Formats: sequence, structure tokens, C-alpha cells
Amino acid sequence: MPAVNYIVNATPLGNLNHQDKTPIPEEILFDFARNGLMSVMDMNYIPAETIFMRNAKKYKVLAQNGVQMAALSQVRLYRFALSIQKINLDTGYDELLVKTMMDGIK
Repeated sequence: MPAVNYIVNATPLGNLNHQDKTPIPEEILFDFARNGLMSVMDMNYIPAETIFMRNAKKYKVLAQNGVQMAALSQVRLYRFALSIQKINLDTGYDELLVKTMMDGIK
């Protein structure tokens, strides 16, 4: 099995409509973990923890969901909309928006 450092799930497997699915079977994930897998990211964020993430954590692999990515993309969209309207915000505003969005998703 080749060494893989990171795996990103960008499929709907594991999301609210496919909670019983995982993009990589547990036994294959175990092989990756044994060969140096350091982190997985599941772009799904509802539910907050998918089977894919639980399996990774079982093998001591860092697992993150897509909530921060979703929040950051919304901040960029919001800032873009404000820039069209010529509204200027300080850089600390991004962190406040991300925190507010992530708190709302929890």
C-alpha cells in the first residue's frame, strides 16, 4: 500500500442523506493509517462526525469536517458582496463572521 498523508472526502457519502456510507472501507483506511496517514477531511458537515471520520479517529488519525471550509467560503462571498457595494471592513471582521457561522452550525 503506498504512503498517503491526507485524504479528502468530497463526495456525498457520509452526509445527512447517506449517513450509513463511507468513501473508504475501514480495513483500507486502517492500512493507510498504518502506513503514515496523518489527516482526513470530510467536506460534509452534517452530521458533524461521519463514519469516515470516526474510523479515522479510531486509528489515531486527525479528522476534520467541512464546517470551517463552508464558513470561510461564506465569509469570502459576503466580503465580495460588500466590496461590490464599496463597503470596507477591517480584517478582524472575517474571524467574527466565521465564529458566528460555526457557532450557529453546532
